Amino acid sequence: MFWILLACTEKTAEVVELPEEEEYIEEEVAEPSFEDAPNTEDVVFDEVPPQMLHLVHSGIWNLAPIAGPYTTMFGELNIQEQINGNGIFPYCDFTFAVTGHEIDSLCPTCDFGFAIEFFVQEPVPPEEGEEVLEAPEEIPIAESIEDCFTPELPDHQETRVLAYSIADEMLYFDYFNTGIWVPWYPATFIHDTLEVYYYEEIGFYGVGDD
Repeated sequence: MFWILLACTEKTAEVVELPEEEEYIEEEVAEPSFEDAPNTEDVVFDEVPPQMLHLVHSGIWNLAPIAGPYTTMFGELNIQEQINGNGIFPYCDFTFAVTGHEIDSLCPTCDFGFAIEFFVQEPVPPEEGEEVLEAPEEIPIAESIEDCFTPELPDHQETRVLAYSIADEMLYFDYFNTGIWVPWYPATFIHDTLEVYYYEEIGFYGVGDD
């Protein structure tokens, strides 16, 4: 009797490698960073204007009657503005004739005051034979008092209420008749006259084209 031995060979399972699962990486959204932002807290803007404007207001006001109490006044107020100190061809050069009568309501420290009317005077014509200097075209010249840069100059024939304090050596302005007295012009009281003088030097960007 024959024994038939059957050799059973173990069947090897075929191993199929699956592709690796892709790892999901969450993209990070970059948050805005302000670490490198410029610090403007300590920045000081100190731009120097390219030009200088010199303001000169001056005049002598006569008070009457002699020795007071004063009831009337008259005189002149010269308005001049010079660009970079150019006094030969000032940008603004006008003269007010001023005349006034006394007022009752004064500022607390004032000694006398007037309602003053301002009149823009016509330029004085040159004398016969006098040489007249013509301003070069590149130098701007104001054509009227309205072109001057000084703020709140009086208009022609405007009336303003001003009062003078001897202790303060100051003319005060009843600001457009509001009852608020503001310092307006330094002035010196000498022998029935007021010598008005105001000077200011300010940074200036030049005259515009308009």
